[in-house]
Amino acid sequence: GMLSSPELSFGQLLTYTAGSHLRGPAEAANHEFGLLVSQQMLSEFDKNNDAKVSKDEFYVRARQLLDDHGWSPLLVEDPQFRVRIDELFAEADVTNDGFLNARELQFADILLTRVVVAEAAGAILKTLDSNSDGIVDMAEVEAILAKSPDGLLEFIASHFHKVDSDQDGLLDRNDVGAFLWRLEWFGPYA
Repeated sequence: GMLSSPELSFGQLLTYTAGSHLRGPAEAANHEFGLLVSQQMLSEFDKNNDAKVSKDEFYVRARQLLDDHGWSPLLVEDPQFRVRIDELFAEADVTNDGFLNARELQFADILLTRVVVAEAAGAILKTLDSNSDGIVDMAEVEAILAKSPDGLLEFIASHFHKVDSDQDGLLDRNDVGAFLWRLEWFGPYA
């Protein structure tokens, strides 16, 4: 394979060992692209240009992700959201210096997307779930549609069968989370 080549530069070797879980040139390129993206993010969120992102700067990133998806009203008032972001930051801060460098930021952003999707799924479910039993049935969905709200709730309600990934006629947190995750990647074609 690629590693047996004597022409492999030290830099390439470093890339391969740094991403020892990577299996080939495509994954290596993807890894490099991820680093490029995180460098770009670093410059975007590192307001004081110290080449690292503080917890407060990272929280701005979390808020932006929410705003991009229209999820801010769901989560910004939730005090637990800030706590979860702080926990995520601590997990990503491998060097334990209280800041994220470009590599740590790359990892943190993946975690952040997961947390934001899971939290939004929980908040949406809670809003749809009028009898608070943790699941949403067709009657609850029809009640929401009768009130005709606009935006994401109506979108989820009107796509009930698409959102209901296990097709049990009920929506739970996993159904809603998986649907939001598909929306994240495929937009309205999810």
